[in-house]
Amino acid sequence: MSENKLSVHSNNRSSSTPDPRLTRRKTFLINFAYFAAIACIIYVCAIYLINLALPFLLGLAIALILKPAVDSLSSLLKLKRKPMAVAVTTLLYISAAGFLCLLLLFAVNSLGKLFLRLPDLYTNNIAPSLEKLESLLTRFGGDKFSSLLTDGTLSGVAEQFTARLVETGTAAAAKLPSAMLTATFTIVFSLFICADYNTVTDFLARQLPPKHRHWLFDTKSLLLQGVSKMLCSYLLLMFITFLLLLAAFWLLGISSPVSSAAMIAVLDALPLLGTGTVLIPWALLEFIRGNITLGTALLLTYVIITVVRNLLEPRLIGKNTGLDSVAALFSMYLGWRLFGFWGLFLMPLLFLVLSRLNESGKLRLWVKKS
Repeated sequence: MSENKLSVHSNNRSSSTPDPRLTRRKTFLINFAYFAAIACIIYVCAIYLINLALPFLLGLAIALILKPAVDSLSSLLKLKRKPMAVAVTTLLYISAAGFLCLLLLFAVNSLGKLFLRLPDLYTNNIAPSLEKLESLLTRFGGDKFSSLLTDGTLSGVAEQFTARLVETGTAAAAKLPSAMLTATFTIVFSLFICADYNTVTDFLARQLPPKHRHWLFDTKSLLLQGVSKMLCSYLLLMFITFLLLLAAFWLLGISSPVSSAAMIAVLDALPLLGTGTVLIPWALLEFIRGNITLGTALLLTYVIITVVRNLLEPRLIGKNTGLDSVAALFSMYLGWRLFGFWGLFLMPLLFLVLSRLNESGKLRLWVKKS
């Protein structure tokens, strides 16, 4: 009888013991739901809420960047921090406005010279190129293609292009007041935040629970390090692009190779632009003019630069930031798919912060190296 009781008791205890596999599955589902909710919150904040707080965030970022210079000058010149912060921030905006004015004057001057040269440019370059294109179309397609230049088809394309250009300009002009208002608030926020930096940051820190405040300061330091290292990476990429363009232009005998390579390398670093915005139309124009060798060489230069940049970009970012090359490439692709162009820069920074917090043990997202 006692043996039966012991067996029943042991069976009940064994039946009450949870299945380890079921426990692991429940833990996995709970963790997955937790991090999926965090990811959704971050995505919603990045898409919607950041636009609402954009002037404040930009002003805070500018104040954060200027803080070391303000502190150093204040201690060096034995002045109070608040007037020094206002002076440094004002000097920054005056310098930026002066640079933009010089850039605008250069652009207006260059466009003026281009408009003055348009008649000669059309007579000596565009008209002969169109004639060669007409003869080429006639040779390969007969009268059906040769009539493209005379039946108004090209003029219709030009009218559509002009209409699209006007539409884009109108949309940009409609957004201009909002952009100017955002810029104005950003300037004002940066002035006030830079002057009262400690007060603002202490207020933001107090909004977090005490046990989580160290995350804010760790994230800030990691972001500053990541931004500086990524900036160095992209400057190095721009320099490599400049060297490749300079070598190609020098071998091809193009006039002013240094200035041309520098201009295209700067365009390559700008958002939504690249070497293809110059090299591809240039190559097509050379094909139309009959310079097959030069056009092929320009396309080959574009392909080489694109391949080299795509190979080096994740490696440089991974090496400078400490991310693995695969993780850097995946973060750039994921950022581009989710947030567009700016995601190429922001998502690697997010991966870097999460990786450093995971390595320090403050987050447990994946198993650390033993």
